[in-house]
Amino acid sequence: MSAARKIHALTFHLFGLADEDAADELLDDIEEFADGMTWPLGQPDAYKYLEDEADDVVKCAVEFKVRAAIAGSAIEAEKRDFEAAMALIEYLRQLSLSHSLDIEVDFDDETIGSIDKGMFSASLHAGLIEPWAAALAS
Repeated sequence: MSAARKIHALTFHLFGLADEDAADELLDDIEEFADGMTWPLGQPDAYKYLEDEADDVVKCAVEFKVRAAIAGSAIEAEKRDFEAAMALIEYLRQLSLSHSLDIEVDFDDETIGSIDKGMFSASLHAGLIEPWAAALAS
């Protein structure tokens, strides 16, 4: 690969939570999951935020650091980062399915795809899920 790998942020924005109590419960679940894993660049940061100060709807996000580079339309990461990152993505996919959530996925603040009620978007699957799963299988 010609592009140099550096530390990037994968951010997962969770939409469709009923209220702030549901957001707190979900963040607790994510933190409990994260506590049980080893993270090469540190544990994911799960937090609440207001997208618009005038809007009182609380949103949640999970930010995860990964060593990666963009190669064409795919994101290539360090193999040692794959396992933890894929475990987090699968965990969030399951939460999306069980809680009927929509999740927008950003790579360094640029949207690269989504998880809609447990289903990966075509762009997320082709650009991140597929190449990372192939690298883990090799």
